Amino acid sequence: MKVVEEVKERIETEKMRKRHLTQEEIDRIMSLSEQLGEVWRHPDTDPTIKKRIIRMVVEEVVILMDNDQPLLTMTIHWKGGVHSQVQFKKPVKGEHRHTTDKNVLELLARLAPHLPDEEIAKVFNCHKLKTGKGNFWNRTRVRSLRAENKIAPFDRTKSKDVLSMNEAAKQLNVSGSVIRTLINNGIINATQVIKFAPWEIKDCELTKPIVTASLKRLKEGHTLKSLRGISPDQLSLC
Repeated sequence: MKVVEEVKERIETEKMRKRHLTQEEIDRIMSLSEQLGEVWRHPDTDPTIKKRIIRMVVEEVVILMDNDQPLLTMTIHWKGGVHSQVQFKKPVKGEHRHTTDKNVLELLARLAPHLPDEEIAKVFNCHKLKTGKGNFWNRTRVRSLRAENKIAPFDRTKSKDVLSMNEAAKQLNVSGSVIRTLINNGIINATQVIKFAPWEIKDCELTKPIVTASLKRLKEGHTLKSLRGISPDQLSLC
């Protein structure tokens, strides 16, 4: 009995030590709930912290599956008595959880005939596109995605009637900045599959009289800025 009395005495002592929170402390604790989303999405938040948060705010989760419906219904019972209900697509057999965005696949199909995998990866990364797992792109990841979706690779041996900006510069024996200036001023017509993709220039663009006249002016000592005074009044016959 003496032990019981000692325990009771300790409990009473602890109760006396317990103090009430001030209003300021209560306000600070309540304000933490407003930062929950920020904490949850922060890349440095440890998964263990997220599990603790869930255990603190969620009483139970009930998932209802109807074989005749393509959706699953999930009911969340929050601590405090509030319930939330959401629906999401029922997983399909063979479907991967980390699915690449449909727009990325469409862009890959457009770029593959024009660019090798390593160049496509650069374009994807310039547009801040990510893989299904949220990673940046590289040659291997592009190749895997292309093979998985049966998209033919870029054929380096296939003859083409278009040149890159570097190939055009080499053919005209000028720098890449000259070609870029001619493109920007409409003197050379060039196209891009998408922004950040390499420019594509048809062979016949390089032999247009206005291109010849522009290069002549450069050889005579004129600057690149002076090319802006040349009007592309001769239409391309490409």
